[in-house]
Amino acid sequence: MEINAAAQVDDPNSVFSFYRKLIELRHTIPVITYGSFKPLLEDSPSIWAYERELDGCTITFASNWTTEEQPCSLWDGDFGEMLICNYPEHTPGILKPYEAYATIRCTP
Repeated sequence: MEINAAAQVDDPNSVFSFYRKLIELRHTIPVITYGSFKPLLEDSPSIWAYERELDGCTITFASNWTTEEQPCSLWDGDFGEMLICNYPEHTPGILKPYEAYATIRCTP
């Protein structure tokens, strides 16, 4: 298998496509760019997590910076719908190795 830019562009599961989705979200969802920032799980050496909030919308984001699964209970309540994940499926209560996961919840 050869890895090159052309293959990344045409692959919907590539890193290139994931970053393209991130850029699109940043341009279409104001809370990502303009929302207030609140760090979460500040004592965790393995997970970087935060919330952003603006006009009744909250994004909850976490990423696992290790090669091991990490327990993560951020989404044990009603945290809205999945916004983006770099794995095909997210397992509740766990972040897989190098998983990045975000949800969005908006209240009227």
